[in-house]
Amino acid sequence: MTRLILSVVHMHIARRAIRLDWIPFVWALNIFFLLMQFSWMFVELEPIVEKWSFGLFLALLGVVLTLFTASALVLPNTKEQAGDSLQEWFERDGRYSLLFLTAYALLSSYRDWETDRKSTRLNSSHSAKSRMPSSA
Repeated sequence: MTRLILSVVHMHIARRAIRLDWIPFVWALNIFFLLMQFSWMFVELEPIVEKWSFGLFLALLGVVLTLFTASALVLPNTKEQAGDSLQEWFERDGRYSLLFLTAYALLSSYRDWETDRKSTRLNSSHSAKSRMPSSA
């Protein structure tokens, strides 16, 4: 999040020297909301996942890396990187952040499938135990 906010601040400072474009800022806002959503997910993750798998760990690590890379690529860090036009910069370099957003979506789908599968298995084992007669 810090990298993304810092890039927005740099573009605000350089606004008189370069032509700004709204498209990179919309994508930056989208990535910011995805980062907030992902951060909030960790609050709710502990009760959902009782036992971690290596695949789920790799998916979460991949999600972190893809979101960081997308936020690092969506806006330039300096006025010199942006050149004269933010639109030209985004078309040349910033558009690669969208590839990492696609990877984020794929990894998130796997993460959701994996946590749902574990949650369903956990719930079915609890309900099966509750149906078993207790021995006195």
